[in-house]
Amino acid sequence: MRLLNAALLRNPVAKVAAPVLIALLIAAIFVVDTLTDLEIAVAVFYVIPVLLSARALRRRSVMALALACVGLTLVSSLLTREGSWEAGAVNLAISGVAILITASLALRLLAAEAAFGEARAQLIRVSRVSNLGELAGSIAHEVNQPLGAIAATAAAATRWLAADTPQVEEARASLERIAADARRAGEIVTRIRRLSQRRPAARERVDLNDVARETVALARREIEKAGVKVIVVLSEPLPPVMGDSIQLQQVAGNILANALDAVAAIAPDRRVVEVLTRALPDDRVMLRISDSGGGIAPADMPHIFDSLWTRKDGGTGLGLTIAQTIVESHGGHIAASSGRDGSGTCIQIILPQTKS
Repeated sequence: MRLLNAALLRNPVAKVAAPVLIALLIAAIFVVDTLTDLEIAVAVFYVIPVLLSARALRRRSVMALALACVGLTLVSSLLTREGSWEAGAVNLAISGVAILITASLALRLLAAEAAFGEARAQLIRVSRVSNLGELAGSIAHEVNQPLGAIAATAAAATRWLAADTPQVEEARASLERIAADARRAGEIVTRIRRLSQRRPAARERVDLNDVARETVALARREIEKAGVKVIVVLSEPLPPVMGDSIQLQQVAGNILANALDAVAAIAPDRRVVEVLTRALPDDRVMLRISDSGGGIAPADMPHIFDSLWTRKDGGTGLGLTIAQTIVESHGGHIAASSGRDGSGTCIQIILPQTKS
């Protein structure tokens, strides 16, 4: 019955032919019901054409058909000459109630399916708007880092040149950093445009040691400003991974920024962030960033990768969600845990090493 209903929905020809099939079924049931004894409740089988009509006919037509089937059941009982009239009356009542209840339930089911379809369409529309918001949040979040670095470096270059004795070399180094940050911003915009156009990300052999070094270098100003001791422990040599270096650096940069925020609330002499890489024995490579901050509450730990979930004032709740998406698109895994003594947070990125 379910397969037949599905066929009526998918096949327009079957849907047009359904009234003919329903009429034939009703005629066959009427004949058999009339020819059998009153004790045999053949009329119950009228529920079959009623169920089929729920897919093929309008609501009013379905109820009219159900009432017609009840009427045919009565006519069939009057035409049947054999059997007990007492049993026939009971079967008539049972069949009539079954037909009407079936029609009512079928119509309610269709109404529920229609409501579900509308709700799903609304959810799809909301999802599209949400995805657009996440994309805008991603652009703002990622481009803001190099733009902030450009502004800070430009201010430093201005101070070097405005000194009583202009420091030309220092100013030149600042301009070189500005150019590097501008290129990075351009690469981020190019990558996001590629994602919005559904183009595949550029994949190449990437050394996670280089990703770690560049991430720390880009955050050098924030590190010095916050007075954080950053310990970098890199495993040499480290097997390469296959991926998009810009995306992986985006992930590492977001995690490092979170770590710097986490240690900002503790005493300056305890502000420590460790960046570590290691080759694992199962042909995988790990990048781990841990901090000595206050840590994450056990109740919050399962939610830190949820979209739009954040405990940070002014946070978007998108950074770690985007990071998880990028890592998983590289065939890897990202996980968070608390420090050994219950304080601090440790984020591990594990990626498969490339064999080619």
